[in-house]
Amino acid sequence: MAEKKQEAPEMSNTGWTRPVGSLLTSFACSDTRTTIQESMYCALGHGGFQRRVLCTGVLSVVVLLVHTFAYILIGRDIDHWCRPPDNLRHIPTHVWKNVAIPIEADGSVSRCTIYDPPLPLPEHAEEDRHAIRCHRWDYDIRDVSDSIVSRWNLVCGNRWMFEMSKANMLAAMLLVPAAGYAADLVGRQPVIIASAVALLACSVIASVAQTFSVFTVARFLVSAASCSVQVLIFILIYEVTASHKRAMYGVLDTAIGTTLVPPVLDGVALLQPRWHLSQAFLLLPSAALLFWCYLLDESPSWLFATRKFRAAEKVVLYAAQSNGVDLYKAQETLHLLKTQILKHDAAVHSPGSVMASESCIQHPAFRRKAVSVIISWFSVNLAYYGLVLRHSPNQTIWSVVQVVFQTLLYAGVCWFIGSHGQRETLSLLLGMLCVMAVVHACSSLVDVARLSAAVGVAVMSFASTALSLNYGYTAEVFPTVIRSIGLTVSYMFGRLAVLTAAFIVEFSGTPRDADVVLDFATAFLALLSALAIQWLPEIFAGKRPKKARALTEEERKAEILASLMPPASPRSGFQSSRRSSRRSRSKSASVSSASSGRSLSRSRTLVPKFADLEERSDAPAPHSGQW
Repeated sequence: MAEKKQEAPEMSNTGWTRPVGSLLTSFACSDTRTTIQESMYCALGHGGFQRRVLCTGVLSVVVLLVHTFAYILIGRDIDHWCRPPDNLRHIPTHVWKNVAIPIEADGSVSRCTIYDPPLPLPEHAEEDRHAIRCHRWDYDIRDVSDSIVSRWNLVCGNRWMFEMSKANMLAAMLLVPAAGYAADLVGRQPVIIASAVALLACSVIASVAQTFSVFTVARFLVSAASCSVQVLIFILIYEVTASHKRAMYGVLDTAIGTTLVPPVLDGVALLQPRWHLSQAFLLLPSAALLFWCYLLDESPSWLFATRKFRAAEKVVLYAAQSNGVDLYKAQETLHLLKTQILKHDAAVHSPGSVMASESCIQHPAFRRKAVSVIISWFSVNLAYYGLVLRHSPNQTIWSVVQVVFQTLLYAGVCWFIGSHGQRETLSLLLGMLCVMAVVHACSSLVDVARLSAAVGVAVMSFASTALSLNYGYTAEVFPTVIRSIGLTVSYMFGRLAVLTAAFIVEFSGTPRDADVVLDFATAFLALLSALAIQWLPEIFAGKRPKKARALTEEERKAEILASLMPPASPRSGFQSSRRSSRRSRSKSASVSSASSGRSLSRSRTLVPKFADLEERSDAPAPHSGQW
């Protein structure tokens, strides 16, 4: 972090002064919400602290998707047929199928019916045999415990139990908003750790469950915990990252998981792993996530917004140390940052000022923004998860094509968003998603397999990148003190779309019918979302720094003279009155060097610590803030 040379000593509102060059670059003395945020990021710096949170976020997305698509491993469909009675178990399987199992209209062996009686009767009595439904089955699998389908006989008349177990997505709709509310109330870190502990514990219970009811309840809680961890860690990434890096970090958080997890799961499923290997594949990432979550710190934005200044100072100084920021300058910046926050509070709560966070949800403009992001969440989740749920896992070539295309698309989005902003980028992605969904539906209707597969890759990739941008835009819509509940409620509607896609795939009849229904629904909702997000403000990733102006001869001399002066003591203050207007750069540099020389001969006064400043402040410290 570059250091800023102050043009003159400054007097704080508390009556004490701070030395020349004691603040960090980019610190601005203003009490507006945006300036206060940028001042905090100035003290935080950027480096290892943010990268650690980003790595945890990437792992949380991987864990979420692994558990979401776990049925690819543990719920794969298995060929089955009615089991012979115990007294006929000696009959070979191929003979039993030819003799006792009816033939369906399409020529396949029936999976759910058996002749009664199973063996042919004496001659001239064939008409007495009739097909009945059976209640015990044999499975074409090495071990019946390797899949939940064969482990608990979730076939034929029990098929509804298998579909009901998929409804664990409902847990995210019901419990994730509760986690978001708790995160706004007590902080992000404790809720993240509690959710990660619950995730690992419930995953272990599901892996050793002996009954289907215990397994279903455990999976229900796994879904809620994994979704909660992922959403709250994204909020933490958003709140510790400065605006010029925020969009890229938000995209990277979800890009790796959505690009790699589905094809990796498909590849592992082709190996038909045993039950314990599948569970290890689910448990190991969950255990690693708990370890990384334990290393996370509380969000400094939330701490400042809730006026927990002591805890905020600890987190910011730790982050500054991790990022290589001068700790003394970071602490001095924090002193003025608190003063700005208190001034902002006084302005917010005065008559005729801007509304507070608690009342912003009553504003029509805020409601329009919230509705627009909710529609976008529903449409992109319907498209992405709908395609993942209905695609065939043995399409290896198209899986590779999808990984390559989606990687290039994410790279293009990261480049495009820097110059065109998030709204324009998201609008373009939703428009392309609408077009590709219509083309995919038409290719399904005319039954062109290769075209349908190629366009399906495009639909999934555009939906995935739009999903990544949705996170960042939703976090931008809601202020800090209600950001968690706002993002989790939006996420709830996304999970509702996943549940909708699952039921459409299951009850639409043929795969082609499911494709057509989902594609036209996606196209309509994507178009509606593209129109709705025009209510949202444009958000740019950050402005490119301007080229520095060449110094004049006098300015260079002033810089040299200032550099030759002895450095100021880090524990001393400088007495100076506040200037009513800023002088020119060359004059202020001369004044600064002269003031530094005179102040060295004066008595030293200690700069009060941040905690002392908090105790001496007479301004009220409300428990909520606009930022």
